[in-house]
Amino acid sequence: DWRTFSSGDMQIGNNTVSITEGMQNFNTTVILNFETTSAYVKINCNFDTSTGIAKWLLQGRDPYNTSELADFLPPNKENIAPQGEGWISYSVKQRPNLPTGTVIKNKARIDFEVDIPPEPMDTPEFINTIDSGVPTSKVNTLSASQSFDSFNVSWSGSDDTGGSGIRDYTIYVSDNNGEYESWLTNTKATSGIFKGKANHTYKFYSIAADNVGNIEPKPSEPDAVTSIKEATVTNQGKKGGKKGICFITAITNNKHSDILTEFRDNYLFTNYLGRTFTNLYYKISPFITNLRMGVLFNDF
Repeated sequence: DWRTFSSGDMQIGNNTVSITEGMQNFNTTVILNFETTSAYVKINCNFDTSTGIAKWLLQGRDPYNTSELADFLPPNKENIAPQGEGWISYSVKQRPNLPTGTVIKNKARIDFEVDIPPEPMDTPEFINTIDSGVPTSKVNTLSASQSFDSFNVSWSGSDDTGGSGIRDYTIYVSDNNGEYESWLTNTKATSGIFKGKANHTYKFYSIAADNVGNIEPKPSEPDAVTSIKEATVTNQGKKGGKKGICFITAITNNKHSDILTEFRDNYLFTNYLGRTFTNLYYKISPFITNLRMGVLFNDF
């Protein structure tokens, strides 16, 4: 929207020239001081709202005779660069309601000696692409119940067609219908191991952000809900009952449960085969525990 064009500050050598925000056309004169010399520089800016072309004309003047033109950018030297360099800045807002994928192009032409050789030089074309849509994401469906307190949670998402792509996700969780809290914030991962508590119900949803800062709105309902049931096994024998989480902890008298839990969470849960093995193990473990513990108790 060319009507919103505004000139910004500029740099001439090592001197910064401040421009009032909102200025489209202006004239000013500044005194620039360099290491070995000084100069008056007349600056004229003109913006054409019908063509979108902005022109800055900078003219150096002899500080002792301002009617005479003079150079004002001394050559760069290794120890005092960038005294021979400069830049200008401006801002312009996009038109409202532009669809995603709209391309806005811009380039500049620099002429060091107007109407005098060498020829002007063009800068590379700079392209901005509009991304006006918000991304979408979802935590993948979980089993209604979990047999152990740590389980894998995964999610996925996508940006609108032609958009800038998803930058990251924030995953929220509610414990037993409590307030939602962020579990993972601004993560680029698409899965994680969640550690909960037995007899608790957890609800999850995700919020995605894209690479230009568009943020997905909060959903009205959770994406996934699951409960952790208390995974215990009762084994009867001549000596009475015995409880154990699984067959291995039962026969080792729970001595290595911390090591086994760490191995499960950090290694088995991080890949498909490991998760498949763990799920199968927990399904058959109660039967093996009952069988084995019955034999052990009957041995006495």
